Amino acid sequence: MLLLTLFSLIFSCVQMRAQIPYESAQNLENAIPIIRSELENMLAQQLITAEDSQQLFIFFENGGSIQNSYQLQGLLQSDLPTIILNSEHFIILPPRQHRVAHSNLSGQCDLVAKLPTLLHHQNKLLWQQDSSHLGPAFSFQQRCLFFYQNWRFGAQIAKDAGEPVWHQHPTKGFDFMSAYIAWESQQKSNFVQKWILGSYQIQWGQGLQLWSSRGLGKSIDLLHLARNPAGLKPYQGKDEQRFLQGLALTANLPNLELLFISSLKRIDFKALTDTLNEDINLTYTSGLHRTASEMAKRKNGLEQLIGIGIRRKRSLYQCGALILYQHLNVQSIIDSNLILNPKKALSFCSMGGYFQGTWRQLYGYAECVALCSQYNSLRQSIALNAAFIYYLNSKLELGLHFRAYGPSYQSFYSNPISNSSSGSNERACIFQLKWKAFNSLQIQLSNEYVQIPHALQISLLPMSFNETRLLWQLQKSKTQTYSCQLFLRDKTTSALQYRVAFTADFKIEKSEELRIVTQFSAFSAQSSSSKLMAFAWRHQKFSKPLRFEFIFGAFQVPPGSPLLFTYPYLVGFGAQNLRLNGVGTYRLAAFQYTTKDKWQFGILMSSTHLWTQQTSTQIQISIRLRKQF
Repeated sequence: MLLLTLFSLIFSCVQMRAQIPYESAQNLENAIPIIRSELENMLAQQLITAEDSQQLFIFFENGGSIQNSYQLQGLLQSDLPTIILNSEHFIILPPRQHRVAHSNLSGQCDLVAKLPTLLHHQNKLLWQQDSSHLGPAFSFQQRCLFFYQNWRFGAQIAKDAGEPVWHQHPTKGFDFMSAYIAWESQQKSNFVQKWILGSYQIQWGQGLQLWSSRGLGKSIDLLHLARNPAGLKPYQGKDEQRFLQGLALTANLPNLELLFISSLKRIDFKALTDTLNEDINLTYTSGLHRTASEMAKRKNGLEQLIGIGIRRKRSLYQCGALILYQHLNVQSIIDSNLILNPKKALSFCSMGGYFQGTWRQLYGYAECVALCSQYNSLRQSIALNAAFIYYLNSKLELGLHFRAYGPSYQSFYSNPISNSSSGSNERACIFQLKWKAFNSLQIQLSNEYVQIPHALQISLLPMSFNETRLLWQLQKSKTQTYSCQLFLRDKTTSALQYRVAFTADFKIEKSEELRIVTQFSAFSAQSSSSKLMAFAWRHQKFSKPLRFEFIFGAFQVPPGSPLLFTYPYLVGFGAQNLRLNGVGTYRLAAFQYTTKDKWQFGILMSSTHLWTQQTSTQIQISIRLRKQF
């Protein structure tokens, strides 16, 4: 309560300032827009640092957009006035989109293959194969994309390691196949603006009602929690579950956009007794079909979605409403002892509305969703997500976020802000303070209090916990950047957990970068702790066809100590997820070569060496081949 009172007092005493008008920004000549396609050019011109480029790239990949100078400053480590001085024509708002038809056939084909894991043990090099897996131990993904005039075509086939290449039941074909055909109008005056037949994604609101793709998850920064929906777009991703399949279209009305969706597809369905947690996403599974038990869940559910939405989108705000019907028909009984949780309905209708926008120095977003089903009361099926961020000036920023997900709130495709990967029915509040103490020093403080009052078993799920994060970033120059994060979590049913992470970045030349990363984590009631130290070297010269990166790390995670995770972003292969357990070292090397005739070749090599009584080394090799035409 004291924090809220302090926040209100500061809010009422500070005078607001107007931002740059949108129309004035559009009239600048030779302006450099802050959009994803321009990040590489801005990095090459040294307008932004490599860290800021990567931060903005991840932000745009997850549907974000820059709406004013204060929001941009909140995302960058560099000082915004310094960036503007480096470019006389630097705008902070994305330019209006001009739809260009492809007069000739163009496109690209992309192949990514991961070879079976090699195991080096007792001076022997062997292919590693799990005896319970029914298929070969390699994985691949083949994608093709074509453009012609207003048309767009895409198709892909893929399999994971250990899965059979070809299936006979319940449908014949590759383990995972998807395709689509899309059309987009060049004239905004046409009623139908876009339609897609086949596989597609929907990003709507703040993710509470319909968000088929994955999001950023939890973050210390409320700007990263805000979702900026991209609406309707084709799908060619790796996730075998989180996409829709059917017919969808957007239509144009004066100052409004209409959305019509219909989806019908077979999905993997896991028994509702597989977990005792109150997961929000009802039918989410990993999409792996390697063993007999995983194969039993393959495509035994028939999912149907029908919805209609309307939204108004302007340069500084957007709002919308959606009515969605979701139904799941289980084709077969997975387990004879399967007992459906009465709180989980397999057929329900949801209604929701959202708003997000900026006014002077205030940025906010909110969404509210209510479910209607015969199993749940309306009051217990309401979900609310709201936040606002106030920029007192270019150096001080305050934020407050609140969420409340009822005990019966659920969805087939949602991406709520939560402490669980699939979402959980909880209540929480986040307070954030971001202060640019000096031009080179930025401090962020975030505190979150979470309650989970609807746990099925208190021994398995804590009723409440408190989490505090403190981050400072020091940029001594364009070539030296340091950051340190302190993480504290206090649970009601376990000891205090704390973690310290330190990162140092050095830019030797324009194309040479070094990074040092350390992590330390422990429980207050235990003497053992987890440790990690990693070094990375990246060579990324945009005028040369060859780019590469090397990473070496050493870790110590004893039994009973907190697990450690690292997410290196490798050239040509994107973010990697490494879960570290035990004592050992890991090495990563990524190469990318681009020819003059638009062939691109990449190779990723990784090895993990575990120091046990019988030491062993796992070696993984992935290749990537892309052709643009």
